Amino acid sequence: MCLALAGCVNARQITDASTRLTKKEVLLIAKAKAIQEGFDLEDFDMTGCHYEYIGDENIWTVFFEMKPPIVVGGHFLVEVNDVTRESLLMHGQ
Repeated sequence: MCLALAGCVNARQITDASTRLTKKEVLLIAKAKAIQEGFDLEDFDMTGCHYEYIGDENIWTVFFEMKPPIVVGGHFLVEVNDVTRESLLMHGQ
C-alpha cells in the first residue's frame, strides 16, 4: 500500500464540495464490509481514507493495515461508492 495515502482527507472540505456521504458514514460502511468478510478489526488499524472520481463513479477508498507483527498480505482496502453506498473489499497480497 502506498503510505503517501495514509492520512485521511479532510472530510468536511470534500463533503461540502462534492460528496453525498460523510467520512463517518464511509467508515461505518467500510468497517461493516470488513466484518462481513470475516476480518477482526481489533487486529487492524484504519490507515487512510481517500475520495476520488474514477471513470464515472465517485469512490471512497478506506485502507486497513494489520497491527504488528505484520504478515505478508496483512492489509486490505474497501471501496465505497459515494452514490450507491455499495462496497467492495480487496484483499492484500
